[in-house]
Amino acid sequence: MIDLKNVAASTKQNEQEDIGKFLFYTVGEQLVNRNELRHLLSSAGLDEGFMPAKIRIPDAFRRATSAVERKGERPDPASGVVNNYLIKEVSSDNKQVTRFIVKETKDSKGKRLEYNPQVAKMVLDKETGYFDYLVWDNEGIGIASRMCEEAKDYYSLFQTHHDGRAILSMVSNIVRSMAATPLRPYGGGDYFVPIKFKSTVNNLVTFLNSLEGNSEGYTVAVRDDENSRDFVRSKLQDRIKDTLGNLAKSLKDPNLNKSHGNPKLREAKELLQDFSAYQEALGEDLENMGDMVGLVKKQMLAMVDKLSA
Repeated sequence: MIDLKNVAASTKQNEQEDIGKFLFYTVGEQLVNRNELRHLLSSAGLDEGFMPAKIRIPDAFRRATSAVERKGERPDPASGVVNNYLIKEVSSDNKQVTRFIVKETKDSKGKRLEYNPQVAKMVLDKETGYFDYLVWDNEGIGIASRMCEEAKDYYSLFQTHHDGRAILSMVSNIVRSMAATPLRPYGGGDYFVPIKFKSTVNNLVTFLNSLEGNSEGYTVAVRDDENSRDFVRSKLQDRIKDTLGNLAKSLKDPNLNKSHGNPKLREAKELLQDFSAYQEALGEDLENMGDMVGLVKKQMLAMVDKLSA
C-alpha cells in the first residue's frame, strides 16, 4: 500500500511539472434557490448543463411532507411514553399523491402500545400543484395541524430550492466528468484529477467555496515524480479491479436485468473513457494495465449479450 505522505505535492509547483491535482471537498446541508445555483455555477465558469434536473412538484411535496415527521413527542414525561408522528404514502397516480400522518405510541422500552394509521391526510393535486390536508384525530389535532401547515410552508420552499443532497449529486457529476479517481476505497470527497482538467477543477473549487452550509473545496498540485506516479497508478488499478469485480458479480447473477446491469455498464464505460486521460498523464507507465482494460471490455460485451438475451 502506498502512503499518501510519500507523494510529492505542492500548491506552488509549476504546472508543467505536475501530473494532476488532489481534490478535497465537502458539501454541507443547505437550501439554494435554483436561479441562484445557476448563477453561482455560471460565475465559477462551469457549464450550466451540470444543473440538477428541474424540480418536480411531486418531489417537492414528498420532501416537504417527510421533513415534518416528529419522533419522541412526550405527552407525559413521567410515564416514559413517547408518540411518533410518521409520514406514510398511501397512493400515487397520474392525478394526485396522498400521504397520511400516522401515530405510533411506544413505552420506555420501545414496545408499541398503540397505532393510529389515520391521524391526518395530505394530498397533492398534480395538475394544479394544490396542497390540501384534512386532520381526523381530535386528540392529536394540535400537533397534526401544525405538521400539515409546516409541510405546506416547506412545499412552497422546496419547489424553488435545491437541498444539499441535490447539490452533492451535481458536484459528483462534475467530478466524474474530470476522469477523477477516488483516493479512498469507499469514495468520499477526496480524488485525483488528471492535469488536463486543471481549469475545470479550479472552477469547481471556486463554486464549492461560494456555497454555504460548511461547503468547501481545495486542491493540491501533484508533482510528476516516481512516488506520485506510483500512487496514481495504484489508485487507478484499484478502480479497474473494482469495476471488474462489479461486472463479474453481475454476470454471475441469474436474475440480472437492465435496471441493475446498465449502471454497471455505465461505470465501466466511464472507466474506459477516463483511462485515456491517464494515458496522457502517465504514458507508458500504464502499459501493464492493458490486459485488465481489455478484460473490462470483454466483460462489458458479455454483459450486453446477457441483457439482450
